[in-house]
Amino acid sequence: EPVKALSITGGRIPNPWFSTDLMWDDDLNFEGLAVNWQPAQKGDRFRPFVTVGYFPITAEDPPSRDEARSLVGAQVGAGWDVAAWQQLRLGVAIYDYRNFEGKREPNSAFDAINNVELTADYGSSQYGSGLRQKGNTLFETNAANDTAISRPLYMGLAAKFRPVNLTGEWVLDYWYPTQLILAADYVYNTAFDKQEIERRTGLSMDDASASAWRLGVTVGRPKIREQGDWNASLVYKRVGSDALLDAFTDSDFGYGGTNLEGFVLGMAYGLDRNTSLGFKYASADTIASPTTVAGDRFGVDTLQLDLAVRF
Repeated sequence: EPVKALSITGGRIPNPWFSTDLMWDDDLNFEGLAVNWQPAQKGDRFRPFVTVGYFPITAEDPPSRDEARSLVGAQVGAGWDVAAWQQLRLGVAIYDYRNFEGKREPNSAFDAINNVELTADYGSSQYGSGLRQKGNTLFETNAANDTAISRPLYMGLAAKFRPVNLTGEWVLDYWYPTQLILAADYVYNTAFDKQEIERRTGLSMDDASASAWRLGVTVGRPKIREQGDWNASLVYKRVGSDALLDAFTDSDFGYGGTNLEGFVLGMAYGLDRNTSLGFKYASADTIASPTTVAGDRFGVDTLQLDLAVRF
């Protein structure tokens, strides 16, 4: 903190953004650099903030091709004490995922006669299974003359990702210490290009979607600290296929990813000081068919019980 209003954080850090689990999984940590500016003084009713960050995702591999993937983001927003018993917080962010889209390999990169890759970086633009969850539109990045059944299949992202995220939260303390929190979140992928996706996939993508939204309400104590503390929440989410990168979304909702809609019901109760029991039920269904059969959908219902102890 070189000055009072400015903080710089680097390395492996907690989520630096004002956000919900629509954009980022609650368990996600970031690796990189974040800078936050909050000029407001203690007691100010209006508290603006600015956050910028740079996060390398993968290195150049091999270094001969500039395919290093990274996330660059910026967010502006403010908190406002509307009255003694209500607070409003708003934020708008833009995230730029660089070098994530797939690139089809040229025939010159593959020797079909000898079944050999001719370049060391063949398939380097794939969206690997170790990173992706599910839901984003993919296409085959292998060269057109790479047709052997025994060959590995490289899948890349058909869409580019530059999502804009609008987040709002309204906290009502009228019944203190019980709070009522209303939250809304909206995402639109400004880099979404349907024609580009169809060119890469060779298919008509009527079900591809560039938007996602979330509405939620929470009642009770914001933190479960003492015996008898409680809270309950209800959230509805609709996450379009290519609104955001599926790698970093909520991994509990529909087993993670995008192309999902449904609700999440949660409750927590304090059994003792710093000891709580949590319950969460999530019901998610696919928005568009994930198979070649028109109209096919599948659903995932998940029940979680958590015992948390702080010390």
